[in-house]
Amino acid sequence: MKQYGRTGLLLLLGIPYLIGCSGPRGVEKQIGAYIEKNCAGHSPCVIDLRGAAPFVWDKMYVFDYTASRAEIELAVGRKLGSYRELSRYFVFTKSGDIVRYEYETTNIEHPFKDQVVFAMPDSVKYQEYGADSSFNVSQQSSEAGSYYLLQPVK
Repeated sequence: MKQYGRTGLLLLLGIPYLIGCSGPRGVEKQIGAYIEKNCAGHSPCVIDLRGAAPFVWDKMYVFDYTASRAEIELAVGRKLGSYRELSRYFVFTKSGDIVRYEYETTNIEHPFKDQVVFAMPDSVKYQEYGADSSFNVSQQSSEAGSYYLLQPVK
């Protein structure tokens, strides 16, 4: 009985941690690590994302959390396997085929700590970038901590 009580207590103590544990994972986390590695001590920093993902791609689509499944599929020209509302999507394609897509949770009030934010006008729901696109990277601050803002180089 005591062991069950300890386990229950650990679960109860861990739930707030799990609920509050938000931040980049997957490709977004890899992009953040790539930025840290390549921008350390460089300000301003300009990068391309070719080496940030461990797979081959030629286009990346970055979707705002307001993009619907239909809007994502129309932009990419392919069906998604799964969809989660109110999530930011990263879709990578190679020769028109989806090679990887991921969704990330969002906080509409401010970016998460270590979030990678692609600058885009409020009037659009997504941006499309080639593998040869370059970005100016700046580290910004929010209530949750610092995050990366990527502005495309014209």
